[in-house]
Amino acid sequence: MRQYTLKRIGLFFPTVVLITIIVFLIMRLIPGDPALAILAEGEASFTQQDLVELRQELGTDRPLDVQYFDWIAGPWFAGKLRCVYSFGTSCGHDQGWISVVEEIAEGDKRFLTKLTVGDAQLIKSGVQLGDRFKTDFPAKISGVVTGNFGDSFWFNSSVMVELKERIPITAELTILAMIISMVVAIPLGVISAIRPESWIDYSARMFTMVGIAVPNFLVAILLILFLIAVFDWMPPLGYKNLWEDPGTNLSQMIFPALTLGFYQMAFIARVTRSSMMEVIREDYMRTARSKGLSEQVVLVRHGLKNAILPVLTISGWQFARLFGGAVIIESIFMIPGMGRILIDAMFQRDYIMIQAEIVIFGLAIVAINLVVDLLYGLLDPRIRYS
Repeated sequence: MRQYTLKRIGLFFPTVVLITIIVFLIMRLIPGDPALAILAEGEASFTQQDLVELRQELGTDRPLDVQYFDWIAGPWFAGKLRCVYSFGTSCGHDQGWISVVEEIAEGDKRFLTKLTVGDAQLIKSGVQLGDRFKTDFPAKISGVVTGNFGDSFWFNSSVMVELKERIPITAELTILAMIISMVVAIPLGVISAIRPESWIDYSARMFTMVGIAVPNFLVAILLILFLIAVFDWMPPLGYKNLWEDPGTNLSQMIFPALTLGFYQMAFIARVTRSSMMEVIREDYMRTARSKGLSEQVVLVRHGLKNAILPVLTISGWQFARLFGGAVIIESIFMIPGMGRILIDAMFQRDYIMIQAEIVIFGLAIVAINLVVDLLYGLLDPRIRYS
């Protein structure tokens, strides 16, 4: 089990790195120029020089590898990489200084070609080897590895400043949706399995078919119309924090969570029923009954314990669908979470905010599945990592 745990944890970090690379490349392959989009939103006209300067300010004119490492580890690391690529050797960094490490002759002038180190642009003539220039890039690692995803050029502030209050809201919504799904789906699947061909079984199977077929946004719209018509309830305009007003917060979140978890509820109920029906037919279940154990003990201790393993596995992957559904549900129910700000960022082509949110979602999904894998190993001692 120890080796299994260590290897699972060891796979976590390469997976996260791969996610950052894929997200970064996809954002750069999407058609459109963020600098052009920003200038086009303004009322005043702009020139080609304005466009070039804004691209330099945003950093989109630099090579992709430099942009990536600048985003991941900050200007210090990107500057190191840029120096190696520009001169074939590493630039000497010492508390924010850069040293001239190579002279390039052109005519009777010695000069340093344009060198980008973080945000510092250096073009010097008449320099000599060993000359040093003060730069404004930090002399330490920053970037995503330190929790700094950069500055949103549309919101004009740090990404984490915008997200730090929204991450708990989306986390609460998704966790509450999963709890509701599990609490309803597992008992429903078990009852349907132990009473096949009964009215409960037929009702449960009909519910699972409808739940899987109907999209979440349609469920949300129908639920709001039903609540307006029957209870005269509408989604509140203001949001109350869970720690400030738990009662109001839960009343605001219960219906969005129910809507978000509707598909998961149906899917988990179907998997639970199928897994439980397979377990009921096993020899060890008949052996347990022959020993005089009560039906409740047989079903819970011997049946559900083994039937829950596939349910646990698919529940981890269902969080990915929950995060995706939260983007739509938050917009419909006017919840100020990550999903709602992601929609705004997409319309404004704010790729810094978009890639930050996608990476955070990806990191959460990988972490949840790591926990599920470890729980799977604890619940089933037969598992060995090979």
